[in-house]
Amino acid sequence: MPLITFKNPAILAWLESQGIKGEYRDYVTPDDVLHRHVYGQLPLWLAAYADRISEVSLPRLSREGRERLKDGLLSTPEMDAAGACVVTYQVRKAA
Repeated sequence: MPLITFKNPAILAWLESQGIKGEYRDYVTPDDVLHRHVYGQLPLWLAAYADRISEVSLPRLSREGRERLKDGLLSTPEMDAAGACVVTYQVRKAA
């Protein structure tokens, strides 16, 4: 089951509208993310423990939209109009 660490209500609503559900945690440790798919923002050292980490990208979001997103006020249709999509990464610690 994916782990969700996003706190922004607009992003959480958008993820749910996309059928993305998981265990929500406000605070995580390396053991919490180990070998899991995480939706959220983590420092690189912690992301390296996860199997994958996904963010929500909004490539067409305006400056005004970014302010509204920051305040959790952006609607799901507005996020769709801004090109909202999930982008997934794998982070590995270098030797």
